[in-house]
Amino acid sequence: RYSSVEKYIVSIVRGTERNVIYFKDEEVALETLAEKLAALAGENSNATIVISADGGVPFELVANVMAMAERAGLASFIAVSGEGSRKDAVFEK
Repeated sequence: RYSSVEKYIVSIVRGTERNVIYFKDEEVALETLAEKLAALAGENSNATIVISADGGVPFELVANVMAMAERAGLASFIAVSGEGSRKDAVFEK
């Protein structure tokens, strides 16, 4: 018997002044995110964090969020979406 996995989105949006982090559609500071992830892990052991980051967001920030999820005992993965389909990509020699 499988238990259901609940996914929670952490979005990192590139801004002109700073990068903005959203968790459950609410803007949060990086320091606060760790607390929220720890609280979520206490409430739901099947929670999975999906990290969605805009292009140009430093990978160090994404890795930091992944590390926070791991410390909280939550599974996480990065969701990557292109900015439209690239028809110019060539996969042959």
